[in-house]
Amino acid sequence: MKVLIGTNNPGKIEGAKQAFEKFYKNVNIVGISVSSNVSNEPVNEEIYVGASNRVNNLIKYAKENNVDADFFIGVESGITNLLGKWCIIQIAVIKNKNGEESFGSSSAFPVPDRYVDDIINSDLGIVMNKIFNGNGQKNTKGAISYLTKEVITRYDLTREALIMALTTFINGDIWANWKQRGKMVVHEKNTKIYIILTYTGTILSKIIKIFTRDEFAHVSISLDVNLKEMYSFGRLNPYNPFIGGFVHEYMDKGTFKRFSKTNAQIYCLELTEKQVKAIKNIIVEINKDRLNYKFNLLGLFAIAFKIRIKRRNHFYCAEFVKYVLDEAKVHNELPEMIRPED
Repeated sequence: MKVLIGTNNPGKIEGAKQAFEKFYKNVNIVGISVSSNVSNEPVNEEIYVGASNRVNNLIKYAKENNVDADFFIGVESGITNLLGKWCIIQIAVIKNKNGEESFGSSSAFPVPDRYVDDIINSDLGIVMNKIFNGNGQKNTKGAISYLTKEVITRYDLTREALIMALTTFINGDIWANWKQRGKMVVHEKNTKIYIILTYTGTILSKIIKIFTRDEFAHVSISLDVNLKEMYSFGRLNPYNPFIGGFVHEYMDKGTFKRFSKTNAQIYCLELTEKQVKAIKNIIVEINKDRLNYKFNLLGLFAIAFKIRIKRRNHFYCAEFVKYVLDEAKVHNELPEMIRPED
């Protein structure tokens, strides 16, 4: 069995070997350095995104170089406070050669508040090296080996995250969720979509509001009445407004959780089943190719000067929503130089 992992880190490769050998025979783990396309220190949802990006970049590498493999692995470590406290955690994403995907997480270890900003603005390795006089991340056992006096190492965290991810593959149909993985759950009879206008009060949203003079500065689209499936173009990292792209948004996580006083207005549109299905398919296709889509920041600010700057695979939030509606043949009178509130 051949397994590709998106890193050359010996600790992570060894952890992957230990995980797969618990369930499979004749395992050959091959490490290939690929990009995660996220920050040096991923934050919150960015951790999963980074691991997933590594897998997709591995698959792309394998196709371009005629490399056959049974599984593709991406492992990403990052910092999160989604449980209410800051901690470091590893996320592992696995895809098999059929494109079926699973993910898992390692144990998490806490981060003192005084180190959080430094870790987010640089990365864990740099901060650990300062704390441990240059030795914090230099060996393959990772930062956790220092903090636990080598009771737990990077091998253990990677092995644990991958074993959690493998539960989907080693239990057959009992624990598989292939029909939902990477897809939105939309009942065929669903004929409603939801347009969500928001204003978070971030510096960027304040600048947008100055230029547009509108109440709201961002727009998203959802096919779910509970707004659990919201999509738009915006910041990939709640703490970094300058890295943007296609995003899956949540009212209780990420950017909206960080800016909890966000103002919102929700509109419901009644469409045909065919139109709703078309919108779903368009969003799914963009999601699959999300690494090639970027945020059109230049185009967003150009509309203040009545200039339209259209760039291939670049959208700002309102452009994206209009594009989806147009492609699904939903009649609208939205202007070409569109603002979020339009």
